[in-house]
Amino acid sequence: MLNMDLTNYYFINDTDAFRTYGLILTKGAYGELTSLPSAWPDDTRKIGIPVQVYGLNEVDFWAKFNALRAVLSASTDFSFTITDLHRRFKLDYSGVSSFKMLTKSSGGYAICAAFTLNVSDDYPDIFTVTRTGSFQKNNAPDGYAGEIIQYTRTYTSYSQVDAQSLANSDASFNTGGQEFANNAGRNIPAFEFFKSQVVTDGGSTDPLLDTEYAKIHPLATWKSDMILVPGALKAGRIYGVNPRNGNVIPFTFSRTSTGTYIDKNGLMQTAVAGVPRIDHDPVTKECLGYLLEGLTENLIRYSNNFINWANGSQKTISNTATTSYGKSMSTIIKVTDTTSESLYTNTVLSTANSTYSFRITLRADTSDKITIGLGGFADPAGGGPWGLSSESSFRIIYGPGAISPYGSQGGAICDVTGLLANEDTVVELTRRYGTADISVRANLFIDRPTSTTIGAANKVSCAQLENLPDCTSYIETGATSIIRNSDVLRSDSDLCPGEQHSCSAIMRMVTRGLTGTSTMGILRGSLNGRFWYSTGGNKYGVLAYDGVNSVTPTPQPITYQFNKVCTSYGTEGLRGAINGGPVATRIYTAPFGIPGALIISSQNISATHVKNITLFPLQLTGEEHIQITTS
Repeated sequence: MLNMDLTNYYFINDTDAFRTYGLILTKGAYGELTSLPSAWPDDTRKIGIPVQVYGLNEVDFWAKFNALRAVLSASTDFSFTITDLHRRFKLDYSGVSSFKMLTKSSGGYAICAAFTLNVSDDYPDIFTVTRTGSFQKNNAPDGYAGEIIQYTRTYTSYSQVDAQSLANSDASFNTGGQEFANNAGRNIPAFEFFKSQVVTDGGSTDPLLDTEYAKIHPLATWKSDMILVPGALKAGRIYGVNPRNGNVIPFTFSRTSTGTYIDKNGLMQTAVAGVPRIDHDPVTKECLGYLLEGLTENLIRYSNNFINWANGSQKTISNTATTSYGKSMSTIIKVTDTTSESLYTNTVLSTANSTYSFRITLRADTSDKITIGLGGFADPAGGGPWGLSSESSFRIIYGPGAISPYGSQGGAICDVTGLLANEDTVVELTRRYGTADISVRANLFIDRPTSTTIGAANKVSCAQLENLPDCTSYIETGATSIIRNSDVLRSDSDLCPGEQHSCSAIMRMVTRGLTGTSTMGILRGSLNGRFWYSTGGNKYGVLAYDGVNSVTPTPQPITYQFNKVCTSYGTEGLRGAINGGPVATRIYTAPFGIPGALIISSQNISATHVKNITLFPLQLTGEEHIQITTS
């Protein structure tokens, strides 16, 4: 796989050969073109130019290959320009030989073929391409006299890579993901060079770095100039990579408090302040990416010390088991035959028109069922003690069992049944409060509120209550509630300096957004330059906003699953796509943000998992938006 963009290096009849035909020159090509026969100009040079053609997939490959064959067959001669050699040749096409597929010819992946382009050169003079960007006449053959052709070339984008060094090197272009860069003459794979630079800077590289980087879409590795995947980090720093040359793209990371996460073994760990968190699924152990969360607070005191909860004739025995993620559990035992007795948290007062969520880990003991309620107090804005059913919800996040409304009361009170003794069930309740200063607390009814069974018992662990629509990562508390501060990534430089850029990402909202408009994702220096944000609190909506205009693809309900998004701005206006859906476009006139650092955070969103973020120094086409958000 070729992990660099070689546009503006080769031109056939003034058409970019890489962009249009996927054509690059390989080892030996420059020597063939610059060698001269002893009798020239009396003899005609016969040249075999080794080349390769790349396509993003089967359709793209054959479209480019057939287009190349068509343009070469259209006339007896064609112009071939190599900007690195500063030369333009006039050649006669005679055919293709030694054709060989270097990859599978189907399957939806990038495809590459190598062959020899056979040409002859009967013109003793060639054009010189000046560094200023024009082709100068030098005893030009008929039909070329006086012609000056302008071209554009950005040398700074390829500071460590140029086409001539590649074509004359021993580097192979069909090594399945080996991206080669000059790297001060070392000629080592660019990604390996990147990892060595991270270690030199005092950072670490996790083995999952290679795994996650290998999943990057070929379009991203060909055309982007910054890719960020989990696995290269240190305190206060996360590293992105320029896939063209392996250079480090540094981001400053900050969080002024500790934060928990699940490690690769499925165990809960605590990261100290300033250290990024790479989160994993507690059941499958799948890497979920960097965990970025906004400021929040666990309002429950003694979140995992249930002896200190208010006790309605319940007996609590601590440290009787351990959750699958490594936290201690307590057993709660019913000691009287009185109904409607519960263990409950400290009470907090609601803020108006806000949503609270409660999460807890459960297991069976002598009973395989428990009833959980959030509230217990009527809200003048509507609903009985447990609120309105229309403004409450409950779910099992993972684990065995079933969850259902408790009796006919509705609202934020539910039965959890089918618990197992040796397997975690994590449940979450939410309730919206329309009025301020309503008492908010969580209640645990062992067995059921109607139970009179003395000795009925359940195991519980890690309770959390937040003023958010969903709970975030666990926050351990003691005698007081505890705040976890925001995670924020900020690039060390302006990564979008031009008038057109694109940004793609694979990410998911771990939690729903706040009521109203909630921004998240990447901001270019200011809010008037958002690559995406969520609207309505529970849908992906606007994907690009310049302070005046926005693009809004079909909104996607938040299902806590990963989504692929791509947004761009440039001469074609604003573009945006989600999960391969239709591309939304809109013309815009306002500047897209302001020059400055790129800020990646969960602003007003409680939690986000980010698997990768990719920046492109150009505006992708609509088709490319769909490609990169589909596969």
